[in-house]
Amino acid sequence: MRAIFIRHGQSTGNAGVPCDDLGAIELTELGQEQAREVAASWTQAPALIVTSPYTRTRQTAAPTIARFPGVPVEVWPIEEFTYLQPARWNGTRSAERMPHLERYWSAADPDYCDGEGAEGSVAKIVKLEHAWRRLDGRNDDGFQVAPFPG
Repeated sequence: MRAIFIRHGQSTGNAGVPCDDLGAIELTELGQEQAREVAASWTQAPALIVTSPYTRTRQTAAPTIARFPGVPVEVWPIEEFTYLQPARWNGTRSAERMPHLERYWSAADPDYCDGEGAEGSVAKIVKLEHAWRRLDGRNDDGFQVAPFPG
């Protein structure tokens, strides 16, 4: 088994547009083009396509899904690591969050949780391990494609 993880294409959040719902962030036109380029790059069909429930990952996977309509598609809880409390940071731009992000990462505290709706590092690692076990338990020789936010 071989898994290929693909970061989503450029999103409105990456482009500096404020957001109120991490799951609803969409791709920019550049991100849509990047998704089409990824779909065109495959030399063989994957055995499985996995997306998170986030809009930008589903949009990133859409051209690949369209190219390989017979490939199963599954939605797994592999969404973005939400390390900042959404209610406190909704409607802000990445530049406004940057000082807090830098403090978060420099503290290197795996048990820290910024508040309701946020995850600590340990929780994210557990989520990733669960996804990896699901992939590892598959009985096929093909490769899996998993666009993910980040």
